[in-house]
Amino acid sequence: MKWCRFQIGAQVSHGIVEDDTVIEVAGSPLGEHSVTRTTHRLDHVKLLAPVIPPVLYAAGPNYRGHLEGMAKRGGEPPRHPARPEPKLRSPRAIIGPGDSIVVPKGSTGAVKPEGQLAVTPAGCALWFATTARSGRTSPRPIRSGTRLRGSTR
Repeated sequence: MKWCRFQIGAQVSHGIVEDDTVIEVAGSPLGEHSVTRTTHRLDHVKLLAPVIPPVLYAAGPNYRGHLEGMAKRGGEPPRHPARPEPKLRSPRAIIGPGDSIVVPKGSTGAVKPEGQLAVTPAGCALWFATTARSGRTSPRPIRSGTRLRGSTR
């Protein structure tokens, strides 16, 4: 089953994607919900980010290769933290499939592809998104699975 969050006109809803059709769902996949009889063609809806959380934490440099690559680019020896060092990020940084990645003027460094997995404190993964060097995300709806509420892969 593939869950999505979509917009048609001014209305934003959750849905289930089956082939080229979105079946509208009343409620949220993270809570009470029911499948409706309302359907939309997938190419007639705008797919949105699966969820917009009230708070977004980023683990930062959390694996050896990432730390070593960052240190090499900075001309410094790698610093391996004893534990993850999460930082707050703006939920406005979350974009939907096909949306442009906006790099603010004055930003330094290259935009590089990087997968992201977001996890709720309850342990349910919410989405996986891959940024692309082209500045666009891939238009893939989220999939649900065991303890995995949604994934674009």
